[in-house]
Amino acid sequence: MSEQDSTLVLLHEPDWYEQLASWNDLVSRCERKPSRKRIHALRIATLRLKAQTECWLRQVGAEDARARAAQHWMKQADKLRKVMSSVRDLDVFLQTLARLRGPEAALPADAPVASRNFVQEMDRLEVWLKRRRRSADKKLGPALAKKMPALQEASAEMQAHFRVSEPPSIHIAEGVEAIVAELAAAAPALSAETLHEFRKRAKAARYLAEIDAPRVGLARRQVALFKKIQVDVGRWHDLQALADEAKGVLSVRGEEGLQSTLESMAERALQEAVRTCQNAVRQLAALKAPGPERAAQFSRRKPVVRVAPANTGIRRNA
Repeated sequence: MSEQDSTLVLLHEPDWYEQLASWNDLVSRCERKPSRKRIHALRIATLRLKAQTECWLRQVGAEDARARAAQHWMKQADKLRKVMSSVRDLDVFLQTLARLRGPEAALPADAPVASRNFVQEMDRLEVWLKRRRRSADKKLGPALAKKMPALQEASAEMQAHFRVSEPPSIHIAEGVEAIVAELAAAAPALSAETLHEFRKRAKAARYLAEIDAPRVGLARRQVALFKKIQVDVGRWHDLQALADEAKGVLSVRGEEGLQSTLESMAERALQEAVRTCQNAVRQLAALKAPGPERAAQFSRRKPVVRVAPANTGIRRNA
């Protein structure tokens, strides 16, 4: 496949079916043993498939059996991610707390890191999180088992409809361009209330661009910028979510050292994330594909879909 043709991806190609088969297998494996590694792999597989399916639905605008099957699968995929969020959130909390103990924690200068109380607060929070993680681990398998029939039905339905109908396709660069336009519209007014939704859209664009990245230089540059957004916003989100968790666990004992430190770090991370997002969007908007590559990649433009307003507060299930 040449660079000029690389934006046209058929959803009926073996690779797409392999992704769907791998997704089904991961669901079954997480049902048996929801390890941190498996949960993470299933989340990523779900997001990648959803990004491709959503891109196809936006470009084609179909209202037939294929579209209904795709929408059904995405609805079940969202329910799956919500079920996994209870375990995934706790894993992220524990990872973030572990980084605070490391040499590269970048704690504020006034953080009471040497005090015994501060260390004890970290220990108590860690014990609490691990206890909750074990409890969530026991509940996740049965929860996945309960949803398994609906997940399998949605997967089989989409696979069957796409196999027998006219081969559907998506134009990757066109889908990425639409999301970049969304991000550019949202970037000037970014805040704590909108930043997480912004990251989710950037992540979807990254997963689309990665399909073209092995063959197209423009896509590789886009992926690098989307990753910057994902990393910096993710750092802020994890710190703020952990600060909220610490408040609920430690405030009953009148302990505020760890919580205030986390909130201070989250505030700094928020400012840094906003700067990163705005700079990355400017660079994304300025990127142009050279000559024939651009003509092929952006041959069909579609209406831009704006970023939906985010709910206030920190959302931990995405």
